[in-house]
Amino acid sequence: MSFANAGIFPGAAVAVLGLGLFYGGVAQIIAGIWEFVQANTFGALAFVSYGAFWLAYWWTITTPGMLAKAGPGGMGTFLILWAVFTAFLVVPCTRISVLLTVLFSAAALTFVLLAIGAYESSSVITRAAGYTGFVVGILGLYGCFASVVNATWHRTVIPLGSRE
Repeated sequence: MSFANAGIFPGAAVAVLGLGLFYGGVAQIIAGIWEFVQANTFGALAFVSYGAFWLAYWWTITTPGMLAKAGPGGMGTFLILWAVFTAFLVVPCTRISVLLTVLFSAAALTFVLLAIGAYESSSVITRAAGYTGFVVGILGLYGCFASVVNATWHRTVIPLGSRE
């Protein structure tokens, strides 16, 4: 999505809608339920919430006429509320790892920029959001890679800046 927001590949938004629905939405909700079973409150809340975000975003974008009905104010409000929620999650991140703290801070900034871009119908601000979204994506990929490698090796091979 960040490729589209940054204006690099505008058609990327349409191409990734399926990923938003299935991987961003359904898979994250399943992951969140599994985190709940594992008694990881933060993981459960984050995965289920962002899974629901992607489902809601997908529905808004793909339902004929819905985006037009929402208008700039509707989408801006939708996105700013996610910025607030994401900013709140930065606080528990500070107890988990440096990586998650930076990732969620960058995600909150991305949502703020997306919201302002929507409110103002500003392609310049939306492009800035796309580039901050790249940072979020890179941090997420790094964290995913590090978590899998560290779990496989049963020790810290790739640091996450763990605080526990």
